[in-house]
Amino acid sequence: MNGGKNNDFWTLLGQFFKLYPKQRNISDNTVLNWRYTWNIFLSWLFNVKNIIPEKLSIDTVTSQMLIEFLDDMVKDRNWSPQTRNERLSMIRSFYHYAASVEPLYYNKVKELRRIKKAKCVDSSGVIDYIPKEAMAVLLSIPDPTTRLGCRDMFYMSLAYDIAARTAEMTSMKVKDFNPDKKVVTLTGKGRKQRLVPVSPQTIDMYRSYIRSFHPSYNPEDYLFYTVHNGGHTKMSSDTVARFLKIHSEEARKKCTEMPEKVHPHQAFRTSRAMHLLQSDAPLATVSLILGHSDPITTVKHYAAADTEMKRKLMERASKEMLPDFNDTEAIWKNDKDIIGRLYLGRK
Repeated sequence: MNGGKNNDFWTLLGQFFKLYPKQRNISDNTVLNWRYTWNIFLSWLFNVKNIIPEKLSIDTVTSQMLIEFLDDMVKDRNWSPQTRNERLSMIRSFYHYAASVEPLYYNKVKELRRIKKAKCVDSSGVIDYIPKEAMAVLLSIPDPTTRLGCRDMFYMSLAYDIAARTAEMTSMKVKDFNPDKKVVTLTGKGRKQRLVPVSPQTIDMYRSYIRSFHPSYNPEDYLFYTVHNGGHTKMSSDTVARFLKIHSEEARKKCTEMPEKVHPHQAFRTSRAMHLLQSDAPLATVSLILGHSDPITTVKHYAAADTEMKRKLMERASKEMLPDFNDTEAIWKNDKDIIGRLYLGRK
């Protein structure tokens, strides 16, 4: 199966990242996630499968090989079922593009399409979030007197404070945090920007973090970064998941309400939204903080999610309308006829 010298694997992969996002109007953050996924996958192919880069072709990757890769990432990187499915889709997208250029590659698309997605828990009406008490413990775990502790505490506190997505946090530049105006500029899905207020406590952490991590203060630098080959590179989502896992395990020792599995979206964005709603914050305000263009999205995901919140609301409403009932002596006590009517429906 050879569509010509211009349709080899590396040529197609380069065209995919250059042309496909423009064709589909895909955001920069999504493209970065695709690139990150492919970097991990290629590294796995080279290091685990000992595949020489020059020998890599469209036909090299089999469905069994891709399944093995995904399983390894679930084990080694603690990918959730949702993350596994997203990464699978990102890899499949390339082969769809390759088939659009060379129809002979469509057989590979059909082969990879047979890979089953991981089952995700049906959370209809139930939101997976961290209770307030457990969240307070989690945010206090990092040691701010150490360099990494300072970074982790600031990252987690900021992400929770502004209910940000991981991609929004890792894409944030130094200039996006304005301590004087007490706001942060976030770039969300579809490159949409929004201003989110920041609490005084988080601003105090920011000033300490900047002194340690950005002494030269370049506004164009990424606010959160990792050091690679002596230079600063954008912090990856895996790095965030890694230090969150470490701190959540420590928090679980102090608080039994800390969930067994904790991931960034649940810990920071979902939990913050639920805590705001539990504090009687208006739904419209929560929707603006989350950056939902349509408040119905907020309603769908959060408004009917918390059973305790619904119970309290119904109790308040019932207290206003329903009469008090004083259980002195039930009228049906020792009355077999009334009991009979209840069971037999007699009048």
